[in-house]
Amino acid sequence: MHGIKDGKLIIKVQSTGEEFSIPVSKDTDKVINVFWRKTGMEGLFHLAALKKWGREYFTFFRTFYSRAAKQLAKEFMKAKGLKEGEATARTFFELALPQLELEGFFLLPEEKLEVIELSDKKVHVRVWGCPLYEAWKRAGIKDDECLELCKLQCLSSKDIGSELENWDEAFARVLNPKLQYRVYKCLPQGSEYCEIVQEIIE
Repeated sequence: MHGIKDGKLIIKVQSTGEEFSIPVSKDTDKVINVFWRKTGMEGLFHLAALKKWGREYFTFFRTFYSRAAKQLAKEFMKAKGLKEGEATARTFFELALPQLELEGFFLLPEEKLEVIELSDKKVHVRVWGCPLYEAWKRAGIKDDECLELCKLQCLSSKDIGSELENWDEAFARVLNPKLQYRVYKCLPQGSEYCEIVQEIIE
């Protein structure tokens, strides 16, 4: 699970007791991200765009953000001194944590990150009280519309039967072409949590 301690975001792996400590950022980017996401403004914007442009907007969004994710992944790998294509599922998790904190994820008590498994081959997490979903619901967005937003942003190409990768999937593929990102359960489908797995598939 996670928590805030001494100005840091602490993520603990249940099976091993291992802890990750991420300094809590205090910069403008975080304020902007938190407002955009936590108020539900992002979800309302995407819904309006989907209603107006439909598949065209879906294609634009997934294409644009997958390209941006690939570029960011390359920069991260270079900064860490790692070779593209040789990273592990664990690498993906460790690179993602600071970015999640920057975007204001998991800062409220109802938002919990449960790490079920963490290894080089597989990372299995559950997200309780997803901050995006909670913000969408507060903004009056219905579950069927929330699911459409999940399909736009969160679910992988395999999850929705599309050729278009999402951000996380594209990022993972740069780290290692064998690294598969999947969302097996999500809150708008009636689940208690979102079930996310990143796994090296040989």
